[in-house]
Amino acid sequence: MQEHSLRLGKVKQENRRTISFSQRTPFLYVIGVGTSVAVNIALAKQSVMNGIDPLKVLSIPLLGAAMLLLMYLGIKGDLKSLNVKYFRYCLFAGLLGVSLPNLASNLALQELPASTFSVLLTLSPLFTLLLSIPFQRIGLSLRRITGIGISFVAVMFVTISPDFRLQEEGGIILIAISVPLFLAMGNIYRSRCYPTLASPIALATGVLCVQSLIWMPISIVIELESFSTISFGSWLVLFSMSVNSAFSYFLTFRLQALTDGLGFSQVGNVVTVVGIGIGILFFSEGLGYQLMVALPLLFVGLAMTNKSARN
Repeated sequence: MQEHSLRLGKVKQENRRTISFSQRTPFLYVIGVGTSVAVNIALAKQSVMNGIDPLKVLSIPLLGAAMLLLMYLGIKGDLKSLNVKYFRYCLFAGLLGVSLPNLASNLALQELPASTFSVLLTLSPLFTLLLSIPFQRIGLSLRRITGIGISFVAVMFVTISPDFRLQEEGGIILIAISVPLFLAMGNIYRSRCYPTLASPIALATGVLCVQSLIWMPISIVIELESFSTISFGSWLVLFSMSVNSAFSYFLTFRLQALTDGLGFSQVGNVVTVVGIGIGILFFSEGLGYQLMVALPLLFVGLAMTNKSARN
């Protein structure tokens, strides 16, 4: 009897550990994905500062990441997990969550500081919340509306300076704001259409392969600069983006299997914090009073919307 009780106690303890780990796992993935995205923003910023056109900063890392994940599947002997029946998912999830936001990012980073751009990504959870309302039975409460309003004010405070000129800077701000909008649309699409029986690594590989097949030919046809003019140092940066992208999307599709679109969108908060740190440390971007005021407002707004969503 005593031995049975000891065994039962061990089983319960192991179950508690399993549940505790499974509860922590999405959080760890959020940190990992958010950090890798912030690093890629910094690398993309460095690339466009070196004069590489935004299309190549998109297409070369996409192709490199796709090749790395294909090699990984080949080494595992799991290439058969790639299935053409997931083509539609790979096409639309890739366009909304990978290609279009990354292309818009590269265009915006030609003008915006990395830290300012990182703040804009906090709009991703808010856009995701707004776009997910038609699929939920709950509407916009006063608390949610207030939280969304505070967050938008904070973002505008940090992106629109006192000498803001609409004709010259309005276009780049709209391009930058389209990034979290595309990401939110991607979050909703993946949460609604995610093929639960598919391997996450196979989906990540499929998405990158399909997007590479779209954007590499476009990059070659619309050749704003020759590939041969890219310096060795710039190729190293693009290769680093490829490795980091492969790792990021490997984690992304594992995270998507564990949470919904709103939970996934919290990656944007990690990107903001890490991105601001990278901007200050590596691009000598100052922590101005706008950022110091905007950051607390952003997290207050996000806390209000997220708490209301959970309730």
